[in-house]
Amino acid sequence: EKFISIEYLVQPKLITTEITRKEGLAGYWDGRKITGPNTAAHQLQIPVMNGRDTTETHFYTEGGSEYMEMAGLLYVSGSSVKPLDAGQSSKVTLQANGYAKWFTIPQAAAGKTMTVALPSKSSFAVYDEKGVCVNFTVVSGNNKVKLPKNGTVVFAGAPNSEFAITLN
Repeated sequence: EKFISIEYLVQPKLITTEITRKEGLAGYWDGRKITGPNTAAHQLQIPVMNGRDTTETHFYTEGGSEYMEMAGLLYVSGSSVKPLDAGQSSKVTLQANGYAKWFTIPQAAAGKTMTVALPSKSSFAVYDEKGVCVNFTVVSGNNKVKLPKNGTVVFAGAPNSEFAITLN
């Protein structure tokens, strides 16, 4: 998503999606026909907006991380989401591909105030343990936030953007 996307604010349920494989109709996953080693597609054809979520799903690996592209959204494997550095001063640099970078909030950082020096054309959002957005800089204009216990943080912006972070 673009760093100014409203998705970071209003779609907490889209933050995480669990992929499960239940025994059932062979050759299908989550109502989609498995069409290749890294693809699955719905067999239904519903016109216009009501059919927007029936698009093909693609799985791929890039830079050592697994990704899933589905319904216009890009998901990263939970194994690629690491804890935020709990030190007093740290930096987060986005990859050259410009993908947002997600972090869990470790116990050592929970309750601390995080201040972020934002590069141009960038933002960050913080979510509580239920996935509810507690701060999205595009909306709040606030680059300081108290980190919730068991929450998550996402940094988004232009490729190679560097975010300077302090925790107090």
